[in-house]
Amino acid sequence: MAPDSAKQHSVFNLVATVAAYLTLNSTLNLMNKWLLGIYGFSFPLLLTSCHMLFSFLILLPFMMREPFKSLHAATLQKQWKGIIGIGLFMAVNIAFNNLSLVQITLSLNQVIRSFIPVICCLLAIGIENKIPIGKEIGSLVILSLGVMIAVWEGSVNGSPHGIMLCIVGTVCNAAMMSTSGRILSEKLDVLRLAFYTAPVSCIALFPFCYFREVS
Repeated sequence: MAPDSAKQHSVFNLVATVAAYLTLNSTLNLMNKWLLGIYGFSFPLLLTSCHMLFSFLILLPFMMREPFKSLHAATLQKQWKGIIGIGLFMAVNIAFNNLSLVQITLSLNQVIRSFIPVICCLLAIGIENKIPIGKEIGSLVILSLGVMIAVWEGSVNGSPHGIMLCIVGTVCNAAMMSTSGRILSEKLDVLRLAFYTAPVSCIALFPFCYFREVS
């Protein structure tokens, strides 16, 4: 394959991947908001648990085949602490996000979650001693001002409790992204990481789901 053709193919794959992510993420958020905020399904923790369980089950047939099958024992033995940590962060992130959708609009929810790069930047300064350059600081300041204005407007016209739930979930999401490289001794591909962390999230959410929404 010629260099120009390979470059075009790489760019196309990148654009297609980003477009697919944005489409699927937007669809998921819209469906969550419709189910929790409009349809009236008042079991956000149960929804989160079902989401995690579905992720595990849909990946199970692939994970039971090579090249994944032979990697499980060694990976779990070596990485179990990091997998538990990421699974807990993931559970809190998605659970609090779904809880917030019961009380605030999807647009406000997404504006608050757009603050993730700022939190990641602050964590990177403290954890990895990485200082952002001037252009990055300017962009983060503009982003911060926009989020603060949106949150202030939302607190006046909406639910402060829902906003706080969304903020907690956002912080957990940023913490998971910032610390995953530290708490995992080696990098895992996204499929194995999702497969290993989903049961951890389900187990962590079960008591809260049972006592808050089932019993």
